[in-house]
Amino acid sequence: MNTIIVAIVLISGYLFVTQSVPSRYIFKRSAGWDAYFYVAAWGVLFTISAWLICSALSIVGAFRWSYSFLLSHGIIDKTILTRVFPLSPALEFKFADLKFAFFGIISMLLAWCVGRLKQWWVYRKEDRWIDALVKAVHHDPLESLLIEAAVRNFPVIITLKSRKFYVGIVECPRFEHGKADFLQLLPLLSGYRKEDTLTIHVTTNYKRHYIDNGIIGGVSGSAVTLDDFRTLIPKEEVEGISLFDTDTYTKFKEKEKEDSARSDTLTPSPTDAEPADKN
Repeated sequence: MNTIIVAIVLISGYLFVTQSVPSRYIFKRSAGWDAYFYVAAWGVLFTISAWLICSALSIVGAFRWSYSFLLSHGIIDKTILTRVFPLSPALEFKFADLKFAFFGIISMLLAWCVGRLKQWWVYRKEDRWIDALVKAVHHDPLESLLIEAAVRNFPVIITLKSRKFYVGIVECPRFEHGKADFLQLLPLLSGYRKEDTLTIHVTTNYKRHYIDNGIIGGVSGSAVTLDDFRTLIPKEEVEGISLFDTDTYTKFKEKEKEDSARSDTLTPSPTDAEPADKN
């Protein structure tokens, strides 16, 4: 019997965390005993809730009344119940076995229904879905930055281990199956970092191509859309990532040579310091 109760707890917890969006994100990102205890914790909650419901029904006599009604009207047969309810080693059917089976069904059904309701509630508005993502990845700086950039529709610059870089708009990852192995973005610029200075050198301006060919707004008359330019980047190839503002980049680029030439004089020399007070 104890083994059956443990099974009900785990099944109820699993049904909930796989249906509820915030819980599914956290569960998929857990590993080992953390995942087991997370499922078990939710399962205990729903088994206790089911026990309270069944206890209330038992107190008011709903179980006994329903059982007598079904027997008296020939809807169920006591002999058949004895054969299909081997929940205990006893040879004779016990009414407690029926209540216990109902308790297990209620626990699992309650977990599934609450999970589906929470999923519907989260997906009803994008803000709730974003909040669920933030809670799931708040301890991961990289993925927190990606979500922030996606929500703000702010470009990021991603540098790969090969020194190639992309500037683009990140599509908010759903983490449906745990941590995302790929970053998906709509590229705006691409190029490479110079080997000696590691400054960026743009080779492809996607944004200009979108505008010149009428792809933005869908006025080009072509079957090609912005979605066709989506790029998947393996996270294991990412060397660095940060937010990218084009206006700031242009200003920095204009003074890049000047700043490089004066880099040796960033620290004030002793002659530049204020003279000491001789008094």
